[in-house]
Amino acid sequence: MDKKKRYIWGCAFALGIAKCEIQPRWVASKSPERSYVVSTSDVTDRLSPCLRLLIEILLSEVTTHSSVVSATNATELETDEGMPPTRHQSRGLSIKENAMSQSNGKAPRSEKGLLTPDNCVVALIDHQPQMLFGTSNFDRQGIINNTVALSKAARVFDVPVVLTTVETKAFSGNLWPQLRAVFPNQEPLERSSMNSWDDKNFVAAIERTNRKKIVLAGLWTETCVALPTVQAIHDGYEIYVVEDCCGDVSQLAHNNAMKRVIQAGAKPVTALSTMLEWQRDWAQRGTYDAVMDIAKTHFGAYGIGIEYAYTMVHGAPATKLPEYVIPALAAAHK
Repeated sequence: MDKKKRYIWGCAFALGIAKCEIQPRWVASKSPERSYVVSTSDVTDRLSPCLRLLIEILLSEVTTHSSVVSATNATELETDEGMPPTRHQSRGLSIKENAMSQSNGKAPRSEKGLLTPDNCVVALIDHQPQMLFGTSNFDRQGIINNTVALSKAARVFDVPVVLTTVETKAFSGNLWPQLRAVFPNQEPLERSSMNSWDDKNFVAAIERTNRKKIVLAGLWTETCVALPTVQAIHDGYEIYVVEDCCGDVSQLAHNNAMKRVIQAGAKPVTALSTMLEWQRDWAQRGTYDAVMDIAKTHFGAYGIGIEYAYTMVHGAPATKLPEYVIPALAAAHK
C-alpha cells in the first residue's frame, strides 16, 4: 500500500476511534502506565458502514486520479516513512514556502496560545485629542509613547492595523499626528458610535483580515475598549487589551473596565510584551534591529540599558539620532 493510501487509512482509523465506533481494550503492563492496544482487524471490523464507504471512495479517488497532485509538487509532498504530510504540504507547499507563507518572508513563530505576527490584527480606537484630555488614570505622554511603540511594532512585523476615530469634526479631533506618522497612507474609519463593534465598517475591516485574535487599545477604557471587547468575544474573537495604550477619566473607571473585560475573557497585555511576543527569539535577525530601535526610543530604562550594553559591553558605536532642527516659522503665524 503506498503512502497516500496508508495516510487515508490512518485518518479513517483515528476518525473511527474519535467517533467511539471502536471499543478500546486496555491491557496492563509492567509499568504503572496503561497501554492502548488496537489491531488493524479490530478497526476495520468496528467501522460503521458509512465510514467504510467513505474510505473506499477516497481510495478509489487516489487510485484513479493520481494527477490531483502535480508532478511539480510531488517531490515537495514526500514525507518521512509512515508520517502524513503537514497541513501546508498537503496544499502543495514546500517546507520553505510554508515558513514564508506564515510570516510574510519572516520565520514563523510557534502559536500554542501565544500571539504571532500571523494570527492577530491590531485595532486602535479613538486615539484623539479630546479623548486624551479626559484621561487621568495614566500619564498622558506615556499613553502616546506606548501607543506609538505598539504601532511601530505592528509595522515591523507586518501585522494588519485597523484605525478608527469617533466624531472627529464635532468633538474628538483628528487622529494623533504621532500615529499619522506611523501610518501615513492609512485613513482611520470614522464612526458616530461609542461602541466600534456597532459600526459595520469597523467589523468588516476586522473580518477582512481573517484573523480571530484582536490586539486592541483605545480611549476610554470603560466605553471605547470594554464595549467592543465584550461583543467581539461574544462573536468568537480572542481579545488582547493593551492596557498601557488605554486610559479613562479616573483610575476607578479604568480598573472597573479592565475587570469587566478580563471577566469576559480578554487578556491584558502591554505594548512591550506584545512586541516581544511577536519577536520571541533574538536569533530572528530580520526584525531584531527594528525591535531594538523601538525599545531604545520608547521604553525608557530598558532602552538605555540596551544602549549601554551595545556601547560599553560589545564595543558598538553610540547610537546617533537625527540632529534637532528648529522649525521654521509657519506661514500662518507670520
